[in-house]
Amino acid sequence: MTRTILAALAALALILGACGGDGPQDPGGGDATPLTDAQLREIEAAAGDETEESLAGLFEEDFDDPFGLAGMDAARAASLPASAAAAECPLRSSRIPADPDGDRVPTSLTITFDPASCTRTGRDGGTATLFGVRRVSDPAPTVAGFDRDVAFERLGFELRRDGTTLRVTRDGTRSVRGGTGTLNATEDVTVARVLTPGGTASMRKQATAAFAPDAGETLAVGRPRPSGTLTLEGALAWDGTERDAVFTLTTVTPLHYDAACTDSRPAQRFDAGELRWARSVDGRSQGYLRVVFTGCGTRPAREWVEVPATSAAAAGS
Repeated sequence: MTRTILAALAALALILGACGGDGPQDPGGGDATPLTDAQLREIEAAAGDETEESLAGLFEEDFDDPFGLAGMDAARAASLPASAAAAECPLRSSRIPADPDGDRVPTSLTITFDPASCTRTGRDGGTATLFGVRRVSDPAPTVAGFDRDVAFERLGFELRRDGTTLRVTRDGTRSVRGGTGTLNATEDVTVARVLTPGGTASMRKQATAAFAPDAGETLAVGRPRPSGTLTLEGALAWDGTERDAVFTLTTVTPLHYDAACTDSRPAQRFDAGELRWARSVDGRSQGYLRVVFTGCGTRPAREWVEVPATSAAAAGS
């Protein structure tokens, strides 16, 4: 089982462990019913997933297999549980896609995740299934560079464990542009999340990301990203079974990317920085999800911070 899917199954365990009870009380304006701990955990999980997916969009190559299931050699295959599917996952429209400028961004490539061959079962009995289509193209196929356009078509995963299922599906686009001194990404993605038993939620993520190498470093085609700083901005419109919300993403402290970090997950190669997903109702702050990056190989810490009613009222006046 790959580390990516094991981490996803672990995330599902956290959701299963969410308890009931009252969370922060909305301080007035709009829907003022309290958020339960379970609702906060699901919003936190969704915002965290989307943050990490956005980070991967800059630091992973979209035309490659983001789940680490393809092209396994004997050593990697030996580390998988016995139930790993034998069929190829994913399927590519071309074994050797056209790349006339040699920048490792294909002129056009379709990557398909077929549930029949993209299902894995962990040693603890949890099962992960991948599905959907990712299309990647080079907007300037004869000029070597970082530019690429990506489309997601019903691309996602389903995790099943202990009688509970989490299904996440993404549709939308991501574009990456850049040169030796900066890298920028824009994305507009609709995400559907279904937790059974539990509830459903859909959200639209519109975000931008900007990466700049550290002093003395440069970006180079075909080479790993150097150390540098990253800022994220955007919005997340959440439409849940019980609650609707709008969150604004801001970078409080630029995230620092550590190129020396060997962790396979891009989101855990950042050793410093802070993001906030701030919620507002009728122009008044209702609190924010704080995401703090502390070191290589460490999952960013997440914390919901309640804004006192007096502070929210003052901010909205």
